[in-house]
Amino acid sequence: MARVEGFETNQTGQIPSGVVGFVGSATGVVGSSVRGDGVRGFGDLYGVAGTTFADRGQYAGVFGQSANTAGVKGVSTRGIGVFAESLETFGSSSVSYGSAAGANGLNFSNASAPGTAGTSVLGNGVDGFSFSSDGVRGEGRAVGVHGVVRDRAAHGVLGENTAGGSAGTFVGHVRVTGSISKGGGGFEIDHPTTPDARFLAHAFVESPEMLNVYSGTVTTDKYGEGCVTLPDYFEVLNQDYRYQLTVVGPRFAQAIVKQEICGQRFVIATSKPQTKVSWQVTGARRDAWARANPLVVEREKTPAQRGRYLHPELYGKANEAALYPTTASSSSSIDSVRTALPETLRDRIERVLGAWLQAGHVDRVELSGLLADAARLSEAASAPRESSLEERWRDVQAMLERVLKTA
Repeated sequence: MARVEGFETNQTGQIPSGVVGFVGSATGVVGSSVRGDGVRGFGDLYGVAGTTFADRGQYAGVFGQSANTAGVKGVSTRGIGVFAESLETFGSSSVSYGSAAGANGLNFSNASAPGTAGTSVLGNGVDGFSFSSDGVRGEGRAVGVHGVVRDRAAHGVLGENTAGGSAGTFVGHVRVTGSISKGGGGFEIDHPTTPDARFLAHAFVESPEMLNVYSGTVTTDKYGEGCVTLPDYFEVLNQDYRYQLTVVGPRFAQAIVKQEICGQRFVIATSKPQTKVSWQVTGARRDAWARANPLVVEREKTPAQRGRYLHPELYGKANEAALYPTTASSSSSIDSVRTALPETLRDRIERVLGAWLQAGHVDRVELSGLLADAARLSEAASAPRESSLEERWRDVQAMLERVLKTA
């Protein structure tokens, strides 16, 4: 049978509890109401405080359970609705065994505040990991994912592939307002002759200068002259012009640039009339952006960069010598799953998830078994072990005696 003591005091000093309940193997205090709150607490510090004697497992100081609505709900007018704090592990952890998200954040107001915010002093503000799909996915009417940094040496968005594949894939057009630095590049398309079976790739043409290339053909007149007209922006955009001429046809003829570019035009002359000439003109950029961002062909590495490489593996160096070293393995993600799920499954979870990571795919049949076991264990009664209560009985009895004396 449960024991209940209730009292109040206006004396100064330590204020005891209004209701204390204790029983050896069942619930100490039960509150029930048909239309109101089953249990309600008010206090200068905590309205309701719960303590558990369990030293492991998924027991909690306060436990809420519901079949169809929220198990625990916190509401605050100006403060935090629910506040979670831990000195060693997660401040909060949530698990879903259904099709919904494990955690959900919503900001429903006139303010442009985020639905979910993450902050860290030394680590990542937000971490996302999936064993079979996207680690982090963003979707929005304006921008899906927006990365911002305040340090010139930092990166707004960083993608890496530790297995040597693509660090980023863009399905659609890409706009870059600044410069691009790369180890190499080119285009890749479905092969024009066998688009269903092969790809076709070409490399970029590289240069130590910012160059624009223009080309075409012209046939000289009966006097052996031909005029080439360039775009009306040519001379504003370019400087240091270079010319290449090639005579096309069965007859041998010579070709020269008779008059260089002036007024967006230049004149070609051939030794024989009615001669076809293939021409190419190259100009070095001199627009405002190019002048403000000149290409530095060779530059020294900073003291912090010396001894580090863009591609350390090409020089027989380890990952630690990389300018952008790859991150550690996903063991921390396994740990977060182990911590959130029932204790009796943790060794099995660590073994199974490690195998999935190594194999590169998820075993759906094994996953279904894990889900069923985890849901079954989570639905089990969350009462503390009777042996644990017996171990703490003397401490509780002493506490009750102190409370009664204060009354």
